[in-house]
Amino acid sequence: MSSRFRLPARWLFVLLPALGCESTQRRLEPPELEDDFGATLETAPITEESVGETQMLHRRVQLEAKGMAVIPTGFFASNGFEVGPGAGVKAGIETGKNFFLGLSFDWAHWDQSEGVSQITSPGALTSVRPDQLYEQLDKLNFLLNGDYDWTLAKSFLAEDKPLKLRFGAGMGLAWVTGDIDPFLKQQAAAVGSDVGIQDYFGFLLRLAASLRWQLTDHVVVFGEAGWDLVSPFSIEVNVDGQRSQVGGDIDFGSIGLGGGIMFEF
Repeated sequence: MSSRFRLPARWLFVLLPALGCESTQRRLEPPELEDDFGATLETAPITEESVGETQMLHRRVQLEAKGMAVIPTGFFASNGFEVGPGAGVKAGIETGKNFFLGLSFDWAHWDQSEGVSQITSPGALTSVRPDQLYEQLDKLNFLLNGDYDWTLAKSFLAEDKPLKLRFGAGMGLAWVTGDIDPFLKQQAAAVGSDVGIQDYFGFLLRLAASLRWQLTDHVVVFGEAGWDLVSPFSIEVNVDGQRSQVGGDIDFGSIGLGGGIMFEF
């Protein structure tokens, strides 16, 4: 008695790709639709690429590093701080199509060009600004950020290398630590006192915009400009262990101009 070998149907899905029958990208043809006047509406095939333009196919993670020049603004109180260097890092995750939530940290250094040591007129000492108490300072910023990307061009300078415009905002903490002017330090020591500036902790609001060019699937380069608002506008000094607030306002706000590189996964 002869017997026949019957191949289970489920094995066809395994064998067909091996025989060269593997399909290309999945493609769904949309139904033919008509408008109110009976004309056929133009529709495009539904593919992974077309869906990806409006829907989040997977949750992207971004890591970036940047360098910048940090410019003191003095919008709310004039100061003598000089433009200084800055650097920062940020990590973000996509929570909606092209919208990212993340955390960032950055640092900036400023020197004082109009400190008390530079004052030559005794009469000017009566009108010293709070910023003139510093010799130099470092500003450390910790932020929670929200960013949104708009695609300006799908292919910029090269095929499939999109150019995007990003707008973002962040809120967090500004921590300022600095050295007191050496002239004040010497004068206090001459009368047996010790004086220093208390570390400053304030609220930080940041608005930023950047242009981002995607070089590869995982590498993006960008240029960025941002503005920082820092509040409150006052500092404290410590004299022989006693803290007291300095009269007058001080503005730690700034504009940052720079660029960097971002890795996307």
